[in-house]
Amino acid sequence: MDKEKLWASFKVSLELDGEKRISGNNLFNLLDKIMIYGSISSAASALGFSYRYAWGLIREAENALGLQLVDKQLGGYAGGGTSLTEAGKELLLNINHSKKN
Repeated sequence: MDKEKLWASFKVSLELDGEKRISGNNLFNLLDKIMIYGSISSAASALGFSYRYAWGLIREAENALGLQLVDKQLGGYAGGGTSLTEAGKELLLNINHSKKN
C-alpha cells in the first residue's frame, strides 16, 4: 500500500438526550480558529466559511446546548474581537481530547 495515499478522517457530532444532533466538525474547527485569531470573521475566512454561516453554527450550538460559547466585543478593527467563553473552551478541549484517544 502506498503510504502517501493513506489517510484517516472522522466526523464529530453532539447528540443531546438522543434528540438534537449538532454537526461538530465545522463548529469545532471554527471554535479552534476563533481561539487562534480572536475574531469570528478571521476564523471564518481561514476556513472558507462566510461570516453569516459561522454565526449560524455558533447560534445553533448555543441554542441547542443552552450555553454561551463565544464572547463578542464590539469594535471591529478598532479593538473588538471574539473569545471563547469557559464553556466554549471546555467543549473544544473535550473534543480535542477525544480525538487523541
